Amino acid sequence: MKGRWILVALAVVILASPGTSGATSMGSTGKTVGRTGAAVGCGSVELTGVPSGTARSTSAALGSISATLSGSVATIYGIPALADATIKVLVDHKQVMTGPVAIQQASSGSPLIPEGLGPEEAPGPWSWVVSTPVRPLCVARFGGADPETAVLVGMYSGGAHCCTSIDAYVVRSNAVSTVPVERDFGNPGASLISSDGHAVIVTADNAFAYQFASYGGSGMPLMVIELRSGKFVVTTREHPGWVGVDAGFQWGSYIQSQNGLGLGWLAAWAADECTLDQAAQAWNTLDQLQAQGSLDSGPPGWPTGSAYVIQLRSFLSAHGYCS
Repeated sequence: MKGRWILVALAVVILASPGTSGATSMGSTGKTVGRTGAAVGCGSVELTGVPSGTARSTSAALGSISATLSGSVATIYGIPALADATIKVLVDHKQVMTGPVAIQQASSGSPLIPEGLGPEEAPGPWSWVVSTPVRPLCVARFGGADPETAVLVGMYSGGAHCCTSIDAYVVRSNAVSTVPVERDFGNPGASLISSDGHAVIVTADNAFAYQFASYGGSGMPLMVIELRSGKFVVTTREHPGWVGVDAGFQWGSYIQSQNGLGLGWLAAWAADECTLDQAAQAWNTLDQLQAQGSLDSGPPGWPTGSAYVIQLRSFLSAHGYCS
């Protein structure tokens, strides 16, 4: 099992967090899979149990753009992978690009461990699950002032607690960039979904891992990323409803934690509140908790009490959440 934040059938009650506003509920050779709306099309591939050396491929299409990811089955770190992975892109049935996949965090020639980009239809902190079959290849149309389309390849680095990354091959004027736009998401997975007619990538902020608690107690606030002007940019503030739901989850996780082990979740809640422009209310709540002594206990090695609040303020300011 991958060492990622995986929350399946979570039994934590999502309690309304103080100050939160705007919360809403939220094959043998592979196949082309249409996803929610008309902004995303993904292909799946199953490698588990397939003999090494077997050829495998999967295709995805959106409008006039189609792509195929190919390779032969291999194993690395005990995980099924694709050796000699290549990608081919067609526009209006004309091949415009073909070549090896740029595999991040790996030496040249290493197999590609496919990482699924979904298949959730709505984001939620409970959605970081390993889906079968894995959908590592997608064609997505992003929004913004100058909408653009890209072929995305999801991959996993292997090892404990790490790492999901995406290569985006941008399609422009019947041509495709041969050098991908890369994004390393760290520990959390990433879900590619359609929202209001364009694609968005929903993940969590890996910067919070180990900052205020161990990995298992580290809340990671929701993060939304989009491809704009040839770069991956954070657009979380444009999705306050999703952030509101995540804030409820982080607060509920804090409330349900025992023996002072919830300060990692509380940090993620504060980040969500700042994203929702509820910073003043969040700090008032933290001041009240500190006055009650609720922040005084925690695992050895991480800040508690007034030191926790001071470090949290500095951390959230440094990462652009709030001052």
